[in-house]
Amino acid sequence: MTIGRLTDQKGTDTAIKIAERTGKKLLIFGRKGNSIKRQEYFNQKIKPFLSEKIVYMGEVSHQKIYDYLRSAEALLFTIRRPEVCPLAVIEALACGTPVIGTKINPLPEMLKSKKVSYLSNNASDLVSAVKNIEKFNRKECRKYAEKYFDSSVMADKYIKLYQKILRK
Repeated sequence: MTIGRLTDQKGTDTAIKIAERTGKKLLIFGRKGNSIKRQEYFNQKIKPFLSEKIVYMGEVSHQKIYDYLRSAEALLFTIRRPEVCPLAVIEALACGTPVIGTKINPLPEMLKSKKVSYLSNNASDLVSAVKNIEKFNRKECRKYAEKYFDSSVMADKYIKLYQKILRK
């Protein structure tokens, strides 16, 4: 599955190509948007590829996203440009779902364990990771999320950063 605004930046079209090459079903969750640019992206890069295997699910509640994440083989997160902090990645790991994505910041900084993720900018490598999904450990995904992204862990990191800034 893939989650995010349906824009070129999110690389949903790349996720579609990966799904086609693997023969796996891809559920696409996200908002089309109303701008001409976003409508064109959807109509040119997503809509022509929709089928029984490539399914646009639209916008759904967070609870439904979590339900789908828990049963997904992986989250495809094929962004093209840096993002601030992609919550979908953290939510996937918390649900025990591995992440397969591009080596675009901040993903390499966030995802350092091969047990929970695979990152590459090479499409063939990403296809291979999807085909070999059993190498990931769902329990490790959850543990990784708790260790690095639990709210108390994140709060401690912010406090330490603020203290460091104030000392300067």
